[in-house]
Amino acid sequence: MTTATTSTGDVTIGARPTPSLYRVEVNPRNLTARRNLADPAQMHRRLMSLLPDDLGDTPRAAARLLYRLEKSREPVLLVQSGMPLDFDRLPAGWAHQIRQASLAGLLHTLQDGMQLQIRTRVSAVKERGKVLLRAGQRVSVHQPELREWWRHRADAAGLRTNDDLGWKLPERT
Repeated sequence: MTTATTSTGDVTIGARPTPSLYRVEVNPRNLTARRNLADPAQMHRRLMSLLPDDLGDTPRAAARLLYRLEKSREPVLLVQSGMPLDFDRLPAGWAHQIRQASLAGLLHTLQDGMQLQIRTRVSAVKERGKVLLRAGQRVSVHQPELREWWRHRADAAGLRTNDDLGWKLPERT
């Protein structure tokens, strides 16, 4: 793993800046925040609005943006991004507090061959083929394709999966 420090003190891994983790305490009394919390597509759009406008055809991938909603007494968003987010673009009162931490220290401890357990919740999608009525439309991936979808994404990210550890999939309700 190649690391460097830029003149501004930012750590880079390879040619990309180290991602940051943001902890966003969402205000559930704010109407817009409540609507975003209730709809994953709206939340995705809200977080994408915090990125610069000129990121090309795949802005989420370019920003390396991931998020997870933690349900506690008050809703908390954990947002990982490879570029700074502009929280001034949030509606007034949307969040109580926002904290940022660099992931440089964590990433520097990772070594080739190290085993990690990952807890994730994904919205797995794929594009329909060209033969179907709605070619190019994005559709959800469900079992049994989900395991292969994850394996493909993990391989592309340089991760090797170990099915011996087992899969714990949520039960459908």
